[in-house]
Amino acid sequence: MASQLGIVASRYGAIYSLTKAGLIQLTRSMALELAADGIRVNAVCPGPVMTEAFAAGRNPGELEQRARDVPAGRFGTPEEVAGAVAFLVSKDAACVVGHALVMDGGYIVH
Repeated sequence: MASQLGIVASRYGAIYSLTKAGLIQLTRSMALELAADGIRVNAVCPGPVMTEAFAAGRNPGELEQRARDVPAGRFGTPEEVAGAVAFLVSKDAACVVGHALVMDGGYIVH
């Protein structure tokens, strides 16, 4: 599990972004090393996901503003992240190798 913040910068989140960018590069390097052995290595890079931990300490106004910053107009859900992981481990993703699957409602493209 990486993060969209491994791809785009975040104010006040340099260390977090650094670690997530490192995970993405580790994913790519491990994919190169292991693909010949039939081992697929990929990363999931979610944006904000509405969980109790994410909502804790934030007022509804702040959450609404942050959701407006996402082109899709909403946060992801834990079930959507689980669905991305399920896809990547399935036979349908047999040729997906070294990929960082961003699922952030379009945040990094706006």
